[in-house]
Formats: sequence, C-alpha cells, structure tokens
Amino acid sequence: TMHEHIKKLLDRCYATKDANSRFSPTNLGEALVMGYDEMGYELWKPYLRAMMEADMKSVSVGTKSKAQVLEGCLQQMKACFLDARANKVKLLDAMGTFFARSNRPINETQNTIEVVRPCGACNDSEMLLKRRPNGGFMVGCRGFPQCRNVVWLPGSLAEAAVTQQICPTCVPGPVYKIQFKFNRRDIPPSFDVDHLGCIGGCDDVLKELTEMSRFQHHNQTTTPGMDVCPHCLFHTWAACCACPFTVLLNKGTVCGSVELK
Repeated sequence: TMHEHIKKLLDRCYATKDANSRFSPTNLGEALVMGYDEMGYELWKPYLRAMMEADMKSVSVGTKSKAQVLEGCLQQMKACFLDARANKVKLLDAMGTFFARSNRPINETQNTIEVVRPCGACNDSEMLLKRRPNGGFMVGCRGFPQCRNVVWLPGSLAEAAVTQQICPTCVPGPVYKIQFKFNRRDIPPSFDVDHLGCIGGCDDVLKELTEMSRFQHHNQTTTPGMDVCPHCLFHTWAACCACPFTVLLNKGTVCGSVELK
C-alpha cells in the first residue's frame, strides 16, 4: 500500500518527516536518485508504480491474469537489477558526491560544499562547489534532481576553494570567485598552477583549460592506444599542427609534424 511505501522510505532513511508532515530528502535519498538517474532509470518518479497499479486493475477486471502480470513485473525488475549491478560505479560516484570517503584523512572527512552563486536555471537554489569521488570538481545546483544545472571544472584541478571575492561582471550575482590550483603536469607550461577564476563565463583562462581537459579525455577514451604529445598532453601526434607548444622529438620535429628550424 502507499502507507507501507512511505513508511519504507522513512525506515530506510531516504527521507525525513517533520512535525508538519513535510518530507525532505536525506543525502542517501538524493544520492540514490542521482545514481539511478545517471543509469537512465527515473525510479524516483511514479511511472513504474503507475504501470504496476494499471496492471493490477487489469487483473481485477479480468483483462489480464495474475500470473501474466506477475511474470511481466518480475522480468522488468530483474532487467533493471542486472543493469544497475553492471553500472554500479555510477551509484558509487553519486554516493561520493553526497558522502565523504571513508579512506580520506580525518581532516578531510567532511565533503566540502560551498555556495558559488545563485542558480540561473531554476532561480530557486544555489550552485555549490563539490568534490567528485574521482577527485575532480564540479559546480552543481543544490536543487538536483529537479534542476540539472551543472558546470564541469577541468580534470587538471588539484584543489579548489570558494573565496569572498565577487565577480563584477557575471550575473545573476553574486558570483563568488574560486581559487584554483592545477596539477603542473596536466596543464601547458604557459599557464600558472594558481588561478583566481570565475565560473560565470567571463574567465577565458578557465574556458581554455576546460576545453583542453575535455580534448584530452576524448583522446583517452576514444583512441586509448594513440600516443599523446608528452609536452602539452592535449594533442595526439597526428593532430599536432593545432598544438601551440613545442617539443623535440626523435627526428627534429615539434609536437608531431612541424620541423624545428
């Protein structure tokens, strides 16, 4: 029954209920929603339950048999379970977004979440700086999953922290600047490892490093066996004419194809 369904949500700590019978999701509840949503299953919406109730009504009026409905439901649930088990890493990633990793040092056990700016998509919540379970960073709306506004930060980031400095350009504001620290080996030598930047769209340095990070990730995932320029780390040997950085190769070439003079 619906009463049992609600009781189970509370018993499993997916949500809490206050004195006014208002329900609020817990971190566990939000992590489950995010994880299953990333798998393509909108299990937090009532579609599946509505289908089951429609089938039960068909049994009651005689258009379907109990065995037929039960078998169809079990097959659907089994397929969902097998797919979720195969993609469990997405659920683990979501858990890491809302919970601190148990193997982190004691002084890092709290998952740092800092307000960066108001959300310009839903206009109802804040955008938060979060550390992802893989060590990377993102800025996402507190209202997820209702609001999916997100800014993916470069994979070359080592550290990030919101400052009290406000960008004078970007709106809706206030947009607080972020102090970034990049891994030296993951960015070109012409960029500083320390950068005070803005995710509002005015920061050309952050834009360029983000694009480079995406390009590098694309090469690693689509052509894993292809050699990458060891100097800029963002271009393959075959695409070096686009690389602005120079490195001496075995036969006097720079980053792939341009000859050294």
